[in-house]
Amino acid sequence: MAWRARGGPIIHVKHDGTGPESPFRPGEEGNDFLPLTAPLPGEIAIAKKVHSAFIGTDLTQRLEAMGRAKLVICGVLLANSVEATVRVGANFGFSFRLPADACWSCAKRDLTGRLWSAEDVHQLTAGAAPGRICGGDDGRRNSQLVSCNFSILLLMISIG
Repeated sequence: MAWRARGGPIIHVKHDGTGPESPFRPGEEGNDFLPLTAPLPGEIAIAKKVHSAFIGTDLTQRLEAMGRAKLVICGVLLANSVEATVRVGANFGFSFRLPADACWSCAKRDLTGRLWSAEDVHQLTAGAAPGRICGGDDGRRNSQLVSCNFSILLLMISIG
């Protein structure tokens, strides 16, 4: 992972589902980190129980202890946990970069029953999120994680 090669700190966030049918409950396969994104020794791992990683966790205190650094956030699901974390964190005064191509989305159905494609959901959510989209010099939305002038990577991936 480019961020690790850069030597930047990573905070891993996973969702500990509480519902009896949740595939994200501790002990279920969906609760495990994928090998590619699993925390390495010395990296922080936080478990959340609601959409935002700032609610019911010590994330705010950890980030304040690190000097309220600017954050790059990526992971699963953009129109759910990632967006909720960005919005709550922005309310708490944190600065974010959101690399759109380092987040994952799925199709969603609206109130009229229309099914929106994962790409449509992804583009709308990324475009409406507070913070800035990381992009290259050509203006395309690409992660460019190594060149982002931000300090901490908040990695929200726990789908096993």
